[in-house]
Amino acid sequence: MRRSNKKRLIPLTLALVLAMVGAALAVPTINVHFQELDAGNGGMPQTVHHAYIDWTLSNDAQYVTSATITLTDNQGTKVGTGSDTVYLIIDGQKYLATYSGSTGVYTVDFTNNGLNNGISLDNNNLNTVTVVFQGQTVSP
Repeated sequence: MRRSNKKRLIPLTLALVLAMVGAALAVPTINVHFQELDAGNGGMPQTVHHAYIDWTLSNDAQYVTSATITLTDNQGTKVGTGSDTVYLIIDGQKYLATYSGSTGVYTVDFTNNGLNNGISLDNNNLNTVTVVFQGQTVSP
C-alpha cells in the first residue's frame, strides 16, 4: 500500500471510531426512583397496615371458590370504602375485588371470573398471592 493511501486511512479510521463512540454514548438511560407513601409533597397518610384473606373452598375442597379481604389500620379498625380499588393477584392473574359496605370487606368470587369451579388446588395454583390497594388519588 502506498504511503499516501495510508495517510488517508488514518483520518477515516479515526472518524469511524469517533462515530462509533458517539453512537454508544447516545443510548438512553432510564432511572426509576421509589418513595414511601406520604414521603413527598401532596401525599396522604398510609391507612392500610394489614390485609387478612379468608379463603372459601368448594364442598370437595378441590377448588378455592372465593376470597374475602379485610384491610385494617394499625389499630385493627377496618379501612376502605367503595371508592377504593382492591385487586388480588394470584400467580400473576389479577382479580378485582368488590366492596361490601355492610360488612366493610372486599370479596373476589372466582366462579364469576371465568373459572367455572374456582381455582383448582390440584397443581399448587396458589404459589404467590398479592393484595393491591389503590385508594384516593392525590395530586400535588
